[in-house]
Amino acid sequence: MAKRGLNLVIVARRDNLLSDFTNEIQNKYGVEAIALAIDLSSPEAVDEIFNGIKDLDIGIAIYNAALSPIGNFSEVDPAVTRETITTNRTTPTLFSQRFLKRQNERGMDGLIVVSSLSGYVGSPRVATYAATKAYLHVLSEGLWGEVKDKNISILTITLGAISTPGLISRAQKKTPGQLDPAKVVDQSLSHLERGPTYTPGLNNKIGLTVLNKILPRSFQ
Repeated sequence: MAKRGLNLVIVARRDNLLSDFTNEIQNKYGVEAIALAIDLSSPEAVDEIFNGIKDLDIGIAIYNAALSPIGNFSEVDPAVTRETITTNRTTPTLFSQRFLKRQNERGMDGLIVVSSLSGYVGSPRVATYAATKAYLHVLSEGLWGEVKDKNISILTITLGAISTPGLISRAQKKTPGQLDPAKVVDQSLSHLERGPTYTPGLNNKIGLTVLNKILPRSFQ
């Protein structure tokens, strides 16, 4: 987004890393970048975000945060499950509500929510994560229907494997269909005005078609 000349407000929970990244963005692209160190699993997160941007004119918002604990559902720490539900479902819901209420006064702009292909099918050992992503799909489709005539764009991006630092550090080999983040951004932004959902990558599109239209639920 900075490469496209847009000023940024960047929200993340690790203050030192966030500050370093914000400085890097400003130095590299010559845009203004504001850092808000906020834990999105906190019940106060949305209030803290909107207090931080109350004097700013925000044109597009991207909710690109998630927790994905791996393990048998009954064995995951209940506190981690609560944080997952808050980060992946509650916070993006309340954030979207506040953002759209604010943007309705302008009658323009866009909201992108980053989701996952796992939200289309129950996924063992990441059951809570997958369920929260299914929720986001349905929510965004409903919101898109509400605002499509108000010149406000809403898009949920359903992603497979992306070459992020976290995935690269965990994976021993490249996942089939794994995509470069820059390509995901380019494809997704080009689709923003067409909403309500978009799946980057040919392999991911084929996989989604198989899940949705070919395989019965009992085989998924």
